[in-house]
Amino acid sequence: MEDQPLVLDALEREIRLGFIDKTPQVNLFSQLDEGLAFASKTKIEFAIVDLNIRGELSFPLIKKLVEQNTKVVIFSAFEEAFYLKFAIDQQVHGYVSKNSYPSYIIDFLKKPYHTQPYLCPIMEKVFATHRNLLASAKFPFEISATALEMNILKSLYLQHSHDRICTLYNLSRLELESIKENLVRSHHAPIHEIVISYKFLYEEKGLLW
Repeated sequence: MEDQPLVLDALEREIRLGFIDKTPQVNLFSQLDEGLAFASKTKIEFAIVDLNIRGELSFPLIKKLVEQNTKVVIFSAFEEAFYLKFAIDQQVHGYVSKNSYPSYIIDFLKKPYHTQPYLCPIMEKVFATHRNLLASAKFPFEISATALEMNILKSLYLQHSHDRICTLYNLSRLELESIKENLVRSHHAPIHEIVISYKFLYEEKGLLW
């Protein structure tokens, strides 16, 4: 499941040339609804799925495949902790970053088929950095905030500068810091974890835009 034609062609070629140790039946999809429809009527042994398919998150497809005991490998440029948290919670079989060194990508994608669940080196670093967060059953947590606080969380997620946030919402720097401190107190979590939870919950529900 991939929406970039060149990547899709390369994956198909590698799979047919012996990606796995038998002649595979390969089905390629670049639309999320096509993949969902196929998964609904077909037993799939192994699936490589991008997280972002033409602007849509492929969470529903990944969940469906895992429920059907398909070995799923996420192949994505998304390297943030909350995406890895989703992968861990769904018990996918691997996570390979598209930003991996090109000559190693195919080998990385092969590993989850032949071995136990696998993270490429880039995602191993993400896991090591955010180990406590990823292991927390309470993450992501629901966000309780005013409309202004939600807008500020969205701006922080979009990596707006503090000066830009102050301009957007007509705040002084002191007022912005006070709002962030209030969010930290009310959620009993650091601001970056609140932002990650916000992103996870609202991007999955399609509410960010």
